[in-house]
Amino acid sequence: MKAIVKWLERLKSAKQESLRELVVPVITPGTQSLDLTDLIVATEPKSVLPGRPGDTGPISLALLRYLDTRTASENLKDDEVLRQELNALFCLVSDRRVVIPNVMAVRMEGLPTLTFLAYGATADHRLHGPMPADLKTEIQTALSQVFGLPDNAQAPLGAAARLHQSAVQLFESDIRSAYLLLVAGIEVLSRAFGKPPEDWEKWEQHASWENLFQDGGFASDQRALVRSKLMKDRQLRLKGTFREYASTRVPDQFWEEKWQNWMFPFNITSGSWEEITLTDESTVQDHLPKDRVALSRALGHSYDLRSGLVHEGAVLNLMDSTIPFEGRVSYDGPLPFSLLRSLLRSLIRTEIQRSSVPVLLRDIRLQR
Repeated sequence: MKAIVKWLERLKSAKQESLRELVVPVITPGTQSLDLTDLIVATEPKSVLPGRPGDTGPISLALLRYLDTRTASENLKDDEVLRQELNALFCLVSDRRVVIPNVMAVRMEGLPTLTFLAYGATADHRLHGPMPADLKTEIQTALSQVFGLPDNAQAPLGAAARLHQSAVQLFESDIRSAYLLLVAGIEVLSRAFGKPPEDWEKWEQHASWENLFQDGGFASDQRALVRSKLMKDRQLRLKGTFREYASTRVPDQFWEEKWQNWMFPFNITSGSWEEITLTDESTVQDHLPKDRVALSRALGHSYDLRSGLVHEGAVLNLMDSTIPFEGRVSYDGPLPFSLLRSLLRSLIRTEIQRSSVPVLLRDIRLQR
């Protein structure tokens, strides 16, 4: 709740003329929009939103208004965290599903309409592209391969695929949870198909331990005992297996995969979407250099980030999990969401191909 505390402190000390009003949509269940007034926040009830397949009931829209000393565009990362914490607090207090989407309010000069532009897709624009032209053949092949999977491969591959799918569903609204799911997906695969590194030189921080042995005057048998103990540590083995498996099992073709970023421009004046645009066409290698040793190091950072998110309440913003503007990723930190997702997808498809003896499907051809 740090973001809320800092926000309330800003409000308490701010001069009246420095305060600005910010507006975001808030979505709640039912036909009655959220109605709050005479509080430090207020809502402007709007309307019931159109239903979509999968909805379990009607949902309603309201505009949430609050004051701050800066606009969202001036500090997008901090405001994202504040809205997430407000969303979490509303959900906690109301015991209802409350959604404050990741959007930025934009108003064209001279126009009365306020437009909310979503920016969640920034983490992986490829997911909004048109469906592939060869999808029919790909689905047929995938079903044949899945049908031919042995029993011991079906559960872990199914779990990893569902974790990948859940991350895709969540990433625009909850990048933190989506990132956790990707790490979990790779970990499921690493436990099923990988094994802990057997070479001491591949264990994280082995060099610092060797320096300690040297500085402490450890005898060779003492060094061997400590190495053996460390390599049996469960947590270190899990992390070591995660890094070793993902960095060595991913095929060389992973770096040659197409990387296409797509975007639907929004015309604020007309209030309508325009034709989809291909904004970037490259390969994975253009963003992530082909270096398996460095990839293993970055995967260690991703695993540590996952531990920080789960055990220490660390914060992960959309901007922190997006490929830098210059397009190249450093291996000195966690992998961005889009690259980690691509890695998990490649590993799932690799294990399906390695484990399966494809089976011919029954010749059923349903028509439109």
